Amino acid sequence: MKHVRLFLLMLLLLFSLPIFCEEITFEGGYTKMTTKDGKKEIVLSGGAEVTTSSLKLAAQNITLGGTDYDVITLSGNVTVTDEQKGLTVRSPSIEYVRSTGTITIQGWVEIEDTSNAISASAGGLLYDMNKGTMKMQAHVRLLRAASKGVMTCTCDELSYDREKKTLELTGSAVIDWQGDLYQAHVISVDLDSENIVLEGAIQGTVHG
Repeated sequence: MKHVRLFLLMLLLLFSLPIFCEEITFEGGYTKMTTKDGKKEIVLSGGAEVTTSSLKLAAQNITLGGTDYDVITLSGNVTVTDEQKGLTVRSPSIEYVRSTGTITIQGWVEIEDTSNAISASAGGLLYDMNKGTMKMQAHVRLLRAASKGVMTCTCDELSYDREKKTLELTGSAVIDWQGDLYQAHVISVDLDSENIVLEGAIQGTVHG
């Protein structure tokens, strides 16, 4: 019976621990902490910075809320930097959820990925940090410094896998590279081999 009680006590302690143990540091020109419905919220304004895990987040306004400050929302000249992964994201507003490792942007976004020599812009972004995948949408434009010059990609939607180093352009997909033009409904690119695959309603102009 003692062993059963001890086991139950250990389970109780385990499930009572906070979800996150990682440290969050923050600073701002003006800081306010409030408690609403038993939940704490930290509001930073007047130019603020938050550092958590490998991310540094800077904006005019930052709010840390949810359980264990799981949700971080930023607005006004937002910059998210991950020096370990060579990535910088800029937008007027961003939501970052720590438990899922996702960054969501419903508006204009600019991306600099120095690890893969890529810069991009779009009208929206969903970035899964754990999987290393990005989904961009609306007026997507991506530039890649390839072996034989800059590869320019435009499309309606783009899936970018940073780990596998692949691109998939969908909807009005166009690639301009080395003076050649490729157009299709779907275009896939392997960034390592620089192999391009076109699917559906293909058009192009190449120089032999």
